[in-house]
Amino acid sequence: MRSWIVPCLVLLWSGGEARSHGPAPAPLELLTVADAAEGSAPSLIRLNIGLARASGASWVYGCPSQFGDAETARMAATDDGALLVAVGGGEAYASTDAGCSFDPVDRADAQELYALRASADGDGVWLLAGDASAEEGAVQRMNSAGALEETRRMVGADRLLPDSLVPWAVGARSGVLVAGAAPSPTIVQGERMVTDAGVEWVWSSWPLTDLPDGVAFLRITRPEHDGRFWLVVTDISGRALWRVSFTPGTAPALSLSHAPAATLKGPVRLGARHLALFDGELKSAAVTEDSEAWSSLGPSPWTCLDERADQVYACSLTRLERLVDDAPHPWPGSEPIFLLNELTGPDTACMSADAGLSCFADWVHFGAEAGLLTPSDADQPPSSASTSGPDCSSAPSSGWGALALGWICGLAWSRRRKAC
Repeated sequence: MRSWIVPCLVLLWSGGEARSHGPAPAPLELLTVADAAEGSAPSLIRLNIGLARASGASWVYGCPSQFGDAETARMAATDDGALLVAVGGGEAYASTDAGCSFDPVDRADAQELYALRASADGDGVWLLAGDASAEEGAVQRMNSAGALEETRRMVGADRLLPDSLVPWAVGARSGVLVAGAAPSPTIVQGERMVTDAGVEWVWSSWPLTDLPDGVAFLRITRPEHDGRFWLVVTDISGRALWRVSFTPGTAPALSLSHAPAATLKGPVRLGARHLALFDGELKSAAVTEDSEAWSSLGPSPWTCLDERADQVYACSLTRLERLVDDAPHPWPGSEPIFLLNELTGPDTACMSADAGLSCFADWVHFGAEAGLLTPSDADQPPSSASTSGPDCSSAPSSGWGALALGWICGLAWSRRRKAC
């Protein structure tokens, strides 16, 4: 059975065009951390093409075909991984089985808006959606079971196209902050109020008049314990970094921290300093009241900087690393916790037959691109795998096997130009 997939791989690798048609999977963002209290074990990692899921002691591939063929889908998950949401192509897809299978999300009265991205707040996930031409939108909260709990329409006098959302907590108060650049830069505060009647959300907003004209996008980071956070402001000159002081119920105070850069990853806090990547150069700033004095540590290959459960993670093309405060040494220490060559084929046990075939075709295509799948070690397609289920107790007949092979080859070949 293992030889079934060999013709597909030969088909994919024949000719120069097939050998170099598109990108391969690479880690892009850490989504959840399992057993964070015991030292951080990543469980869900967003790839630039698909998803990596921890399954026992191994990593398995999560397929773009599971969430609308959106290869670079934006994702967010609850802290425990009970709910994972992928957004791509204007739609949202939810998984309640750690990313093994996905279903389209019914966004109710916000269904007509284009789904933009998702953001988590701990035990829930928020969907951000909007109409760019009308410069208006909505944010919606899903609980860990995937049910919609709250919808905030941003229309009329409160019109805003939401760019980013983060949770905040100050003392006994908590909620979310929403940042948007259109029609004008604005911060929106949502506060979660628990009453006898249940949970209510109270909303207020403030214009960011200190920002320059022509702002195109606002990315906000989660406030630290003192209420301060970072605001990445994108305009024609690049991405500038601003420091924001936040107190619930009052207008935020802003100050410029770093001049615009073409690319900006972070900032994150590691020990007594902040780290950020400006155009591929790692810089640090002491945790002070202003945090405006950034000093260079040198060039870095990292393509992301994430902060999860008070731990800092960095990714490159082939690995995800946990950073360690190695004071007094300026460069942080690191230890790899995910290597791309550890990624194996998808677990299709939770999928329908058609979804399993489509998912396996994704793996054939993108796994081969990364050198993770070769004719000598190719796995069998899901339709031929032996399982304990009542409908999968034996391998299919040769006629069905030929159909499965043709199906997988056709899907794999049809996807050869979709990697971008």
